Amino acid sequence: MRTSNSVRKACFASIVGLGMAFSFGTASASDCHPPKYVYKTVTIYETVRQPIVKSIVKYDHCHKAYLEKVVTYKVVQIAVEKRIRIAL
Repeated sequence: MRTSNSVRKACFASIVGLGMAFSFGTASASDCHPPKYVYKTVTIYETVRQPIVKSIVKYDHCHKAYLEKVVTYKVVQIAVEKRIRIAL
């Protein structure tokens, strides 16, 4: 019983040791210094639909006039400033 526990502990220690060796073995010199970035402001145009409400005169079957609201949409481009990251 005593030998089986020591064998289990030895196997566990060797597995953990190998796992750590493989996980730390992939590091390189480029991982030490993160890449440098520069932020630049760029103007982007986004297309937006804006609702427009119009009142239109319509006539019923007795030829009486009444107002009806109609919603139409206008397509507009809006300038939006965004900051983008550029790697050096």
